[in-house]
Amino acid sequence: MNEALTVNDVLRLVHEEMDKIDEVRLFYELKKRKLKYVKLQQRILKVVIALAKMRLPITSCMVNAVFNYDRVNKVIPSLHNLGDKHLLVLKRVIGRHYEWIPSPMLNQIINCLDGKKQ
Repeated sequence: MNEALTVNDVLRLVHEEMDKIDEVRLFYELKKRKLKYVKLQQRILKVVIALAKMRLPITSCMVNAVFNYDRVNKVIPSLHNLGDKHLLVLKRVIGRHYEWIPSPMLNQIINCLDGKKQ
């Protein structure tokens, strides 16, 4: 794949990857690790998993672009909440934007969702 992708192509690929995530398996993987499943953060968690699987940076701007929100401030509290649950680690602040990396626990959940052994 040597051709360049547009922003819309990347967003479409992220949405396709999100659709592949089984919500029931995700629920039980979180429950197995004694993490409360928050319905409101389900979509953001699916975006984070999709971005991690595609090895794209998990930034507030990227998550915001997937949802097409008008302001980045709508996703930052949810991303911080996922950090509080030890699913994300805040890497750094880039200007006014934040970047996270998946925690080892989130990587285990991703592997389980893909059917790989822990």
